[in-house]
Amino acid sequence: PNQLYEALHDFGLRGNELAEFKQSFDRYVRHGELRGDLLSFLWRHLPVRSQDYKNIIRMLIKSGVIIPVQNEHNKTIAVVPFFLPDKKPSDFSVAWPTKPNADGVQLEMVAVFYPPGLPTGLPERFAAEVHRFGTTVCSWKDGDVVIPSKN
Repeated sequence: PNQLYEALHDFGLRGNELAEFKQSFDRYVRHGELRGDLLSFLWRHLPVRSQDYKNIIRMLIKSGVIIPVQNEHNKTIAVVPFFLPDKKPSDFSVAWPTKPNADGVQLEMVAVFYPPGLPTGLPERFAAEVHRFGTTVCSWKDGDVVIPSKN
């Protein structure tokens, strides 16, 4: 973490910008969501001009590296399945309690993927596509916990 903060400081992020960046970086690491404010930092060592970002993103979408998903606010987010964690998070039971609150409703949808004959990347794509149903609480390569939107 200290190296990251040093790099962010060297990159010129301060105050509110740093707080927003940390939130975007957390969504990237924990949920595979790539937000625009991360691009210039992530690609800082590449000989890429910011005006080329749209074309690069378009190429990454066409090749399946990035999956565009409409979120609950009707905003398109970019999910990078490659960056979803391999394993279910250790705090999964906190995100998905075994018994819902008295005033809450809990719906569970399970998709089981059997590896033989399974197209490469299908579980990751499924996990990325689920982002469209609401607010993602935790994600991993073959699962998500999502609070559904009211719509």
